[in-house]
Amino acid sequence: MTAASEVTSLPEPPTQKPWSGASRSGGRRPFRVVLIKPSRYDDEGYLVSWFRSAFPNPSLACLHGITTAVAASGRLGPDVDVSIDVFDEANRPAPVRSVVRELQAPGVRGVVCLVGVLSTQVPRALDLARAFRKAGLPVLMGGPHVGGSLSMPEVPDRDLDVATELGVTLVAGEVEKRLGDVLEDALHGRLKPLYDFLGDRPDLRGTAWPFLPPLSRARTLGRIATFDAGRGCPFACTFCTVISVQGHESRCRSADDVEAIVRANLSTGARRFFVTDDNFARNRNWEEILDRLALLRRRDGLAFSFSLQVDCASHRVPRFVEKAAEAGCQTVFIGLESLDAAALEGAGKRHNRVSEYHETVLAWRRFHVVVQANYIIGFPTDTVDSVRRHIEILKRELPIDVVSFAMLTPLPGSPYASGAKDTHDFDLDPQGHFLYLPVLDNWLNAYAIDGTAGALAPLGASPYTVDAAPAQVRVDLSGRFLYLASSGTSTVSSFSLDPVTGAVTLIGSVPVGAPTSIAASNFTLAGTQ
Repeated sequence: MTAASEVTSLPEPPTQKPWSGASRSGGRRPFRVVLIKPSRYDDEGYLVSWFRSAFPNPSLACLHGITTAVAASGRLGPDVDVSIDVFDEANRPAPVRSVVRELQAPGVRGVVCLVGVLSTQVPRALDLARAFRKAGLPVLMGGPHVGGSLSMPEVPDRDLDVATELGVTLVAGEVEKRLGDVLEDALHGRLKPLYDFLGDRPDLRGTAWPFLPPLSRARTLGRIATFDAGRGCPFACTFCTVISVQGHESRCRSADDVEAIVRANLSTGARRFFVTDDNFARNRNWEEILDRLALLRRRDGLAFSFSLQVDCASHRVPRFVEKAAEAGCQTVFIGLESLDAAALEGAGKRHNRVSEYHETVLAWRRFHVVVQANYIIGFPTDTVDSVRRHIEILKRELPIDVVSFAMLTPLPGSPYASGAKDTHDFDLDPQGHFLYLPVLDNWLNAYAIDGTAGALAPLGASPYTVDAAPAQVRVDLSGRFLYLASSGTSTVSSFSLDPVTGAVTLIGSVPVGAPTSIAASNFTLAGTQ
């Protein structure tokens, strides 16, 4: 294996030709891959696009790097002349007419790829798809929305149905090992309606590196590049879509790969990096990677800095904060999410300890790292007064530099969304004395039933904290046991049920495939015949 210190650049990418006529010289067949990152519409229907965006889009960087590797491999044919065009609508609306004109030129083959599509960007992605499909061009669409929705097929997604009706090919999952197959199908006009790679997560070591040429980075703020050093997160936060596509297991690039990515981008003018791991503190190779980056700065005199995303417990990882600062970390994004311990518990964010928030922030500030906190509004325990109170605490008591606010949203692929369909599922004990209702996040509500008036009264211990995204509840026929299927953790939990008080006590949980429905008849119930 080539040492990373010897690798100073990525493979030469295929030429990004200007939109002035495709090259067809030398008898070679031109094949154009058009990568478009859609933007979104604002509340008045205007496309959100800036003169400069904050940083190069990570999805575009990944797809450009993978496409470059496919082209360099020659698998599309020795006579195929591959060119890649990149458009990030965050800083430049896609030139639809020009793309159509170029891909309809005589002798040209091509495919339009709508990459990294988020749920907020689906309307724009569908509008682009309509225009390209009307012109008869093949269109691929992938990203968190596609992968998230297809990971929970029990929840209908009309937008993906529309995309399929338009003739758009959906791509779910990571494509480091599979994009060559898809592009080969596109070249030969045999695209399938769906490529589902959700169950085939690649080992990132030695795979194609995320990379964008300088021209594609020119419309961003500063000389910045993006890359992921790893994927996957061990936690099961109910509002997060990461685990549905990337999984819980930490899959990491090697320190050699990261060094090569940094050197390649530095050689093309980049000086800052946004490391897009959703939680770099849980990257198994974090120490090796940070030590290598620190060595590049200290030994080789390379000038660069970077930003990280970490969790609130990162300061408890021995030497992590100190090594990140030494390696060049200047900004860290931390998901505080809430100051309400009950909301954090319900969202599966048990590793966030409100009592440690001050210590967490100070740990980074001691090394002069800028701290940006993310905060979510809309948890079931939130009220107008509590949100106002929490904002004042953020302003006055926590030494945070920047706070970003988001509204709690059941995004496709999140346990929060997969549990939404069963919010109204409930069951009663056989005597009709108690009612049990699973609700979003991590709660099981229990009510006493007035046998005369039919009124419901919450039991004193209700709501009970249960596994993430409880989906369905069933009480066995004896009324002595209760079973709860949770889609967030893919578990079925058993509880003993007190027939007098209605109280439930956890017996235990077992892992299963993603549960969608349960019935008492499907189980051998302990203590029953």
